[in-house]
Amino acid sequence: MTKKMRRWPVLAPTEQECCGCTACASVCPVRAITMKQDQKGFWTPVVDREKCIQCMQCERACFYRSGVLPREAFLQESYAAWLKNRQKRVSSQSGGMSAALAEQVIAVGGTAYGAIIDDDFVVRHRGCSTLEACNRLRGSKYVQSDINTAFVDVKRDVEAGKKVLFVGTPCQVAGLRKFMQHPCDNLLLVDLICFGVPSSTIWRDFLDSMQRRHPDERLEQVWFRDPQFGWHGSKANFKFDGKWYPNEEYNDLFYEGIAFRQNCYACKFDNLERPGDLTIGDCWFIENIDKNLADEAGISLVLVNNAHGKQWWDALDNVQKRQVDISKLMQPCLCHPALRPDATDAFWRDYPEHDIDWMIKQYVYHGQGKLEVKFRQEVSQIFGRVHGILGACKRWLISKQKDKNCK
Repeated sequence: MTKKMRRWPVLAPTEQECCGCTACASVCPVRAITMKQDQKGFWTPVVDREKCIQCMQCERACFYRSGVLPREAFLQESYAAWLKNRQKRVSSQSGGMSAALAEQVIAVGGTAYGAIIDDDFVVRHRGCSTLEACNRLRGSKYVQSDINTAFVDVKRDVEAGKKVLFVGTPCQVAGLRKFMQHPCDNLLLVDLICFGVPSSTIWRDFLDSMQRRHPDERLEQVWFRDPQFGWHGSKANFKFDGKWYPNEEYNDLFYEGIAFRQNCYACKFDNLERPGDLTIGDCWFIENIDKNLADEAGISLVLVNNAHGKQWWDALDNVQKRQVDISKLMQPCLCHPALRPDATDAFWRDYPEHDIDWMIKQYVYHGQGKLEVKFRQEVSQIFGRVHGILGACKRWLISKQKDKNCK
């Protein structure tokens, strides 16, 4: 009998078949896999053949190679929810569900894992075991986080018997589920309703651009989405030497969807079959259900995806909850992956040759001045509102005329 031929593992064969979740690197028993940034700044696994023992655990841990690990029986309930503490709710930029869950876990001596902005303004996944540390989990981060050793740290805490919360993008949650292999009663997986992720290099380049505009000042704090502009606002704010400088350019680049990781355009999880026990995000379109709930302090949408998630959700008592019909709240990120702009390939071809300011002007504002584009957008929105009002008046007059004719 001939011995079966071994082969080298195949990871990230194309840009569309890797999300950078680190499951493969985390599971490797001999640490033969490292996560390195590619030319675009996205984390990608690299196999060291000198160390690799060809056990193939990495391929089995990759949901692109071996499939997404099935969850418990599908159960979905939908809620609009918000923190009872309004101050904490405002600083969370939505309804504050990740903060509420983190407090629930920490209150019993557990650890909450999520994305923080560190002292160098790099977005990283970290474990937080105090309420003070959890403050860094608040707020949106429009960049792919550096997972580093978070999966290994989660497994260590779970095996130590701690309650553990992990909040991340759907692909990060799916990756952690594959890495853990078996459901754990003391681990709650929460995926975010995700539009897509730019690379940390894009973010760093923009920070450098902001620093050039303030050469004699020190960057102290960043909001990707400053709550002072309201829940529906999407304006970033940068604090230099105690002064705040609002800026929309990076967020405009984000919403253009042109600088995303390539797998985002074929995401497996932009639908209602979620990888997490719970799903959280902004409760857009809540006015379709109740206009009184469209509060500028923010409202969260929560999807309870299985019995395990429901158990944790029912135990959460520091939030207001209202069960809602999800069919009336179907935002694009729950219906389909991010749409790939036609200029995406050109964007990445030009990126190594130009600074971020040129890239934003060319690919977000289409070679025009930012103020000119913003003015056009504002005028368009005003005409849209006027058109809507005139349409409503016309329908009202027609209905009145019908009533008159009926009499």
